[in-house]
Amino acid sequence: MLAVVSYLVTAAMLVFCWWLFVWASREDGISGYFLYGFAALMVLLTLTTGPRFGLLDFGHDVVERESAPDLYALVDRIADELGARRVWRIEVSEEFNAGYRMVWYRRRPVITLGYPLWNLLAPQERVALLAHELAHGVNGDSARSALIGLSLDGLTEGFEMLEVPVTMESSELVELLAVICAPIAYLLTFPMRWLAFGQERLLRESSRRAEFYADHLATGIAGRPAMVSVLAKLTLKTEATRELVAAMRRGDEDIWAAQRTCLAGIEDLADIDIQDEHAVDSTHPSTERRIDVLYDREYGEPRLESSAREALAVDAELAAKLPEVIEALRKLDKEHHYDDEPGSGDPA
Repeated sequence: MLAVVSYLVTAAMLVFCWWLFVWASREDGISGYFLYGFAALMVLLTLTTGPRFGLLDFGHDVVERESAPDLYALVDRIADELGARRVWRIEVSEEFNAGYRMVWYRRRPVITLGYPLWNLLAPQERVALLAHELAHGVNGDSARSALIGLSLDGLTEGFEMLEVPVTMESSELVELLAVICAPIAYLLTFPMRWLAFGQERLLRESSRRAEFYADHLATGIAGRPAMVSVLAKLTLKTEATRELVAAMRRGDEDIWAAQRTCLAGIEDLADIDIQDEHAVDSTHPSTERRIDVLYDREYGEPRLESSAREALAVDAELAAKLPEVIEALRKLDKEHHYDDEPGSGDPA
């Protein structure tokens, strides 16, 4: 219902903008220019926070099907096994995560692979990760439906676009501009923020159920050990990021091998300390609970397996995108200044 309200609000705002332009055309001098400017601002605001068709975020590097046949073949096999739609595009990002979303008016599926996480996974764990993401296309996740997904994505992404980015190297002028613009943007988008908040609250429980179901479907494909291991490794974000940043600052020739040192000493999952409160975000159940649920069920042998040879072939296909990933990581390091802990910069 709230998603429908957001569509109606967007339509009403566009009508209001049209009325402002008509009014401005009838005014002369400064008042006319002011109305034109205000109308243009309102159009920009409406289009920024309104429902969108989920265009590709070109901040991430798209891996085309033609340039990565082994990767797409693996993803297609998993999708076919799940009864899910085959993906349209695969992106590679600098995030320690993975994602699934629908884009364009045809709601084509796109998977985003965060290479820092992908780098830590064994071949069968990669199958589990891909199966979990693809399962979001068949698990009835309301947040990814055409009606709700377009509305919620537009609102949340729009609010981020309206923020003035401030980094460690930002000038005082940029910081001042951010302070001035923040309350103005909040007041202008106040109704839409409440719509987004309401949708997120209503979707929270259904999204968590969808995560459990995606875990279940992925476990049937890849096997319980692989899926549980993926969930456990998700909790290593801090350690993995620390090793990766340290390797970049030292100028290591292979920063990805250096990152994998965070797995040293981990003989089995019992060696990974999973905190009770750890969760990917508010839409996900706690990681510990997700693992417990998987152990409460019986699963057979994996229905699909991947080999070390296939993993090496996929890595070779992704290698061309790694310079862009490293550059994005350097930018994040500069913005967030990951040097508060030993090991995140030069060795302490």
